[in-house]
Amino acid sequence: MYEVTIEQSGDFRSFIKSVVVVANGTRLKDGATGESLASPLILSDEELAVEKVTLTTTGKAIEFAVSGSVVDGEDGVVNEPMQWVVTVYKNGKEIEKKSLSFRKRLSKYIFYSSFSLLTF
Repeated sequence: MYEVTIEQSGDFRSFIKSVVVVANGTRLKDGATGESLASPLILSDEELAVEKVTLTTTGKAIEFAVSGSVVDGEDGVVNEPMQWVVTVYKNGKEIEKKSLSFRKRLSKYIFYSSFSLLTF
């Protein structure tokens, strides 16, 4: 079972964000609501308006991938940088953690991580 947690801090509401989570072979579960979600799942800026998002696979995934992008908002809107801490767990064990900082005037940031049953 895989889990991804995206923690946001700083002025994250002033940035435009999206995250795509793919769990081939299973569905995803929203950690806050318990809702079952289809994969691939695209989280838009609206779903990323909270400080923490947690998604868990509901069964065995053939492959689990997380990617995201951040673009600064309108000129003059962003007051402070924002940070993401993206942590991926497999069977309760942390297998990857990325800390990313985003600042104004840099147009776009992207991260991607992919995990497979064949490699882990």
